[in-house]
Amino acid sequence: MPEVEVAIGSKDIMRMLGWSKSKLFKHMPKMRTLGVVFYKREGQPPRIKIKAFPSRVIKYASLCGNRETPM
Repeated sequence: MPEVEVAIGSKDIMRMLGWSKSKLFKHMPKMRTLGVVFYKREGQPPRIKIKAFPSRVIKYASLCGNRETPM
């Protein structure tokens, strides 16, 4: 059976990269165009949440420099 990767939320993304909320939102446009993050409607009533797959976040961090300040 193949392994399934579960999407993580914005708090987990910030924890992986060592960023604050403001820094995450500063880099959000670039991360969206690269396909690192995506938006998903969840909950009742549906709200837009930021999601990403951990492998893509790690790849983004490794390609853009160190984990503290990817650009």
